[in-house]
Amino acid sequence: MEQALGISYTPKGVRRGIYALARYADDLVIFSPTHEKAVEAQHLLSTWLGTRGLRLSGEKTHIRHLSVSGILKL
Repeated sequence: MEQALGISYTPKGVRRGIYALARYADDLVIFSPTHEKAVEAQHLLSTWLGTRGLRLSGEKTHIRHLSVSGILKL
């Protein structure tokens, strides 16, 4: 999945690429710098999943600005 989005890591674990990915169970969040890049990431991931017989859930897939996404801040 990371490879499909162009995400890689240095030997010290530093992320390379314009996207960041967080996964939990069967959910994931992709962080991108712009709305346009978020749409691009959605397309890339849909294509990657499709080749594996999977798809994104229409009910659970949303593009939101981080300030209104409901992220819990502690």
